[in-house]
Amino acid sequence: MTRRALPWIVAAAVLAVDRATKLAVMRCIRPGDAFIVFEGFSITHVHNRGIAFSFFAESGRIGQAVLVALIAVTVAVIAWILWRSGDSIPPAGRAALGAILGGAVGNLVDRLLYGAVVDFLHFWVRVGGKGYAWPDFNVADAAITVGAGALILAELFGHRRPDVETDGEGEA
Repeated sequence: MTRRALPWIVAAAVLAVDRATKLAVMRCIRPGDAFIVFEGFSITHVHNRGIAFSFFAESGRIGQAVLVALIAVTVAVIAWILWRSGDSIPPAGRAALGAILGGAVGNLVDRLLYGAVVDFLHFWVRVGGKGYAWPDFNVADAAITVGAGALILAELFGHRRPDVETDGEGEA
């Protein structure tokens, strides 16, 4: 596998797992229902018209069209960056961008097919008799989040090849 193929392989894997899990949920669980796996985690079937934490869920048809367009542009920009970058981005950064790309495409496919994103992972905790829940999410959301975190870590702590040689004092 070449370094250039890495982000595309990661993106394809994320997209495949995302689509497979969403299709399984849509086939097995009715919208609004939940299957408790264990205390604190259930598989649900909800449709989210918004983005993270349901922001813009009530934005109407024009707002949804703008959201889809912005996501499509984002996907195109990430793909263009990967295509043009060659080997200038370290492997960890390329894999992270691949995860973000695969997740963005997975959620974009949902928006185009269903007008909303299918979410199904639901975590909650009970403290002092009161329940607290994290918003439902999916594999694509997790890939975008993990990819963004990995990209930040790769940028902060990754090893870079110097583009120019220096004289030892930071001067070219």
